[in-house]
Amino acid sequence: MEMTNGELSGECGPKLDDMGRISLPRQWRDIVEKSELVLIRGGRPRLPCLWLFTIESWKLRKGLAVENASLSVLERLNGKVDVEMDRQGRILIPPTLRKYAKLVKDCMLVGQDDHIVVWAEECYDEHLELDGENFETENRELKVLRLRGMDLGDGGNGNSAHSGASGADAGASGPGGGSSDD
Repeated sequence: MEMTNGELSGECGPKLDDMGRISLPRQWRDIVEKSELVLIRGGRPRLPCLWLFTIESWKLRKGLAVENASLSVLERLNGKVDVEMDRQGRILIPPTLRKYAKLVKDCMLVGQDDHIVVWAEECYDEHLELDGENFETENRELKVLRLRGMDLGDGGNGNSAHSGASGADAGASGPGGGSSDD
């Protein structure tokens, strides 16, 4: 199932259960339930996060990264982990990815059009603080991206200032991400 821009939007704050599972909100489950799902690492070194894609969105991103010779984004995309959603709308996050993203209990899920960014709540709060400081610059960059279309050189997240380093800056809130995914 290929998603169109804007289908995954909003945010919610679920808890990670004792088994390492996180529940997706109903509206997002309905969008992703018929697809294979892929998790990849996102975020900046200090503010790591995960990006959850449908396989179709992941393939599209990977193709764009190859076309644009975006090696940093391609490296993230190639580090995918296949995950499944159970009947209750939960996904099991592997221990290595939980450790990377500092996921313990309180989480934030942020819809970023074609993927979901999974944050530890404290990393998300810090990301928002940093984002507020850079809002003016990022707003200008978003205007440029709208004119050019999606630019995976910034990680696909529309945040060239973070250059593929953040959950949001690791690429469209996916590989490379930026402020929109963080």
